[in-house]
Amino acid sequence: MDKKITVIMVAFLFLISVSANLYSFNKLSNEESEINKKNALVLSSKENEVNELKEQIEILESKEVNSKTEKSEEGQEGIDEVTEQLEASNVSELENAAERFVDYSFNVNEENYALVKANAENYMTDEMIETLFSSDGISEEEMKLKTTVDQIDVFTSNVDENQAIVHYEIKLDYGNGYEENLKPFVLLHFITENGKIKVSKLEAINDIGGI
Repeated sequence: MDKKITVIMVAFLFLISVSANLYSFNKLSNEESEINKKNALVLSSKENEVNELKEQIEILESKEVNSKTEKSEEGQEGIDEVTEQLEASNVSELENAAERFVDYSFNVNEENYALVKANAENYMTDEMIETLFSSDGISEEEMKLKTTVDQIDVFTSNVDENQAIVHYEIKLDYGNGYEENLKPFVLLHFITENGKIKVSKLEAINDIGGI
């Protein structure tokens, strides 16, 4: 009888111990599960924050690249505009030099010879001045021939910016009742000397019986 009671008591205590262990295990498991859920939520939240930060960084980088591109394009446009202005200015100066060269070469007489020769240095080289105005005045023979230029057209070259074709209408009065009207073309060569564009050489495209 005593043995039976003892066995029953031992079995009862064993069941209580097992139950307690199972309760503790389940409690720990539940606590770990809650912790894991919280950790998962925190991790998910952090991942979302990281993704948002990445998106913001990408947006900022994209804006920076676009800004640099726009500034670069604006800078290039500014350079192109300045270049075009300089080219237009050079063409205008070249055309002016060509017109003055033809004007000074033909619209000259005894009264304006000295003034024309003095101003010619602004539009032609010393060699050209020496060729066209070699003396201090017009000789008696040259005075018999009067030349007048009425129209001057300058065509700049797309191949060589230092060249231009000039077409002009010239009237020659030989002083003996004979007059002649010509419409020649000449090729002018230019150089830049002391900051000024000047005619350095002339080539006749068709014979005008003159320079």
